Amino acid sequence: MVDENSTLWMKDYIESCPNFPKPGVLFYSLAPLLANPEARNRLKTELQQRYAGRSIDGIVGVSSRGFIWGTLLAEALDLPLFLASKKGKTPPPVVQCTYTLEYGTDCLEMKKTDAHQGKKWIIVDDVLASGGTAQAVVTLVEALGVQVEEILVVLGLKALSGREKLGAHSVVSLLEL
Repeated sequence: MVDENSTLWMKDYIESCPNFPKPGVLFYSLAPLLANPEARNRLKTELQQRYAGRSIDGIVGVSSRGFIWGTLLAEALDLPLFLASKKGKTPPPVVQCTYTLEYGTDCLEMKKTDAHQGKKWIIVDDVLASGGTAQAVVTLVEALGVQVEEILVVLGLKALSGREKLGAHSVVSLLEL
C-alpha cells in the first residue's frame, strides 16, 4: 500500500452505495474523485511522481472504470494503454479469462498479439475487492507474454481479502477501507 497519510484526502471523494448492485453488497463509487478537476489532477500528479523513472512499457485498464484510471496513468507517464474488456467487446484474435466476482461471474478478454512479448505493464483498476477481476487480468497479461510489473488500484477493500488471490504480485492500493 502507498503511504496512507498521503492519500487520506481521497476519502472525501468516495461515495458508499449500500445494496448496490444487489442486496447485501456495499459498492464504493469513485465518480466524485473524477468529477472534481482539482482532486483528479492531484491524483494524476501523485501517480506520475510514484512511477517516474521506472521501466514500464504499458498500462492495462480494466473494464470499465479501470479504463478511466488507466488512461489517467498512461497520460501521466506518456505510455500506451491496453484494454482488458468484457467478453465480445474486442475484435479477434483475443485471449479470454472467466472469473468469479463477489456477486457473480464474468469474462474478460484482451487483443492477442506477439508484439507485446517481453514487456512490463501495470494493471490499473478502480477497486480491489475479492481479487477475481485482478487475477483474471493477470492471467490475460501473462498469456500475452507480458510481465505484470504491478497491480494498481485506487481503493482496496481489506475485508474482502483480494490481495490473497494475487500471490507474489506487487499490489498497490492508493487508499484502503
